[in-house]
Amino acid sequence: PADKRAHGVALSPDGKELYVINVGADNVSVVDVDQKKVVANIGVGKAPAVAVFSKDGKKVFVTNGGDQGISVIDAKKRQVVKTVSLPKGFHVDPKLTVGAMGVARSPEGRYVLVANGFGNSISIIDAAKDQIVTTIPTGIEAHDVVVSPDGKFAYGTNRLSQSISVIDIKARKVLHHIQVSQKPDIIDVSPDGKWAFVTSREEKALLVVDLANRRQVETIPLGGDPHGVAFLK
Repeated sequence: PADKRAHGVALSPDGKELYVINVGADNVSVVDVDQKKVVANIGVGKAPAVAVFSKDGKKVFVTNGGDQGISVIDAKKRQVVKTVSLPKGFHVDPKLTVGAMGVARSPEGRYVLVANGFGNSISIIDAAKDQIVTTIPTGIEAHDVVVSPDGKFAYGTNRLSQSISVIDIKARKVLHHIQVSQKPDIIDVSPDGKWAFVTSREEKALLVVDLANRRQVETIPLGGDPHGVAFLK
């Protein structure tokens, strides 16, 4: 067992440790994969959501949905060494998480990108310096972000805009928005970079998006409360 309300997981590049992000406990649990047990709990910010390792596995970037920041963990020391403040979000409903949500790393490891919730933007962070390079306005309630396999583009879901923002990472700007069904949540891109797959809890479905033609082409009914998608590579 991890801790209260486990929400996201991140596997170290060497496959030896699994970080479990506990949104209800404001911490992450470090699981030794071979031993299959928790070996440490690390306190982070308020309402942590998801995490990603640096490419070399030395750092872990944890998004904190409750306080608009990213906790940077030294994986060897198992402690937070820095907190990066992100653009603040606001919503009239205090029950809604307004801060940092989805996070992704560029393939070469240079950047970490984070969706800023009701900050309505995506921030690009220098993974070596732990500093924001730029923040790009997207749509309303930026929830998740993924980077294309070639590292050229980022795709961010906007729940209330019902869209996907397509970002040119080098140019650091939005190229266009792809309209999709109700409240897109978690997104992943196929290994060939041609398709995006997006969960929609509102529709209880998986949305299939043709990235070249910039349109949703299929809705696959799932039922339940779908809130995650990933490719097995």
